[in-house]
Amino acid sequence: MPENTLYAVPNCAPAFAQVSGEIPRVNLRTKEAADFLGVKPNTLNHWVSARKIPHYKVSGRCVLFDVKDLEIFLASKKIEAVE
Repeated sequence: MPENTLYAVPNCAPAFAQVSGEIPRVNLRTKEAADFLGVKPNTLNHWVSARKIPHYKVSGRCVLFDVKDLEIFLASKKIEAVE
């Protein structure tokens, strides 16, 4: 198992369980991820349903988002300026 990795805890809380060795991973719940992206939680839920954004479905309705995945998602939406 990779070390220094943060894993999601079963109760859908942000992940803080750490194992040493790798760059830490931070998982956010829907509200936290929506704040990070600057969108409403309802919008994020629509993206999850349409599978437009990377996410983890831990159990039932518990959805978690990896911050690194969110950063990559944002970068993929970047539109360069035209001079």
